[in-house]
Amino acid sequence: MVVLTVDTLNTFPIKSARGFGLGEGEVRDRGFAHDRRWLVVDEDNNFITQRECSALATIEPTITPDGLRLCVGTRCINVETPITENTERVPVVVWRDTVAALVVDPAVNDFVSSVLGQSARLVFMDAEAVRQTSGHEGAAGAVSFADGFPFLITTTASLGALNEAIVANGGEPSCMDRFRANIVINNQIPWEEDFWRLIQIGDVTFRIVKPCRRCVVTTKDQQTGASTGSEPLSTLSKIRRSDHPDLNGVLFGWNAIPVNNGVIRPGDVMTVLESRNKGWPIAAS
Repeated sequence: MVVLTVDTLNTFPIKSARGFGLGEGEVRDRGFAHDRRWLVVDEDNNFITQRECSALATIEPTITPDGLRLCVGTRCINVETPITENTERVPVVVWRDTVAALVVDPAVNDFVSSVLGQSARLVFMDAEAVRQTSGHEGAAGAVSFADGFPFLITTTASLGALNEAIVANGGEPSCMDRFRANIVINNQIPWEEDFWRLIQIGDVTFRIVKPCRRCVVTTKDQQTGASTGSEPLSTLSKIRRSDHPDLNGVLFGWNAIPVNNGVIRPGDVMTVLESRNKGWPIAAS
């Protein structure tokens, strides 16, 4: 019997900025502790991602006792979590959601603006800032500034199969960091995650709710933000195009919602508690 285990855990404190690996991940309702709790917005308080501004990939955040430390090369600045009564709270837009988030220090916003080459502000989702999943895939629940769900899960075997197809098409293989997953599972059967409905890692149970539709961010170098061509989207469009009426586009990985909180670690065994009878419908290549 093949044992499935956690390969790596990753967190992304600022949406669309760099992430980093975790020795252990504290699973909370909104995602890993600190994951995507900060967001960069423009002058109109609309969210900014690598889709519009590749320079976000150059911002490297680390967690500190007081908040974050941001570095771009040798330039660094500290971000204290804004919790004072005088901190400005503004409505920011993420996709179709509006969230009342806290604005960080003006010096930090000047730093971020200089990196991005446009006027921008960094905002923080504190405990009072409310955002929920759509509720289309079960009961609505809390979520961070992530695109739609608290966790994103990918597998090593599926990346291997994708890269084999990319190389067969004459392209260069993609790294897992292009897909910005929170949990990477080490397995041997490509696309078996299409059949998972409920899984357990350590003492934490996750509902696997919806495939992740991929965008142009997967074609960007996650250290520099530079475009690297059309892969992996070009090959995904041939082998992983959704054939479901409720979800268009090309797919890699699955979104997940935690059933309970806890701590998980690389090396933890992953068990499938409940399977789907049919995998997600994929269009014929």
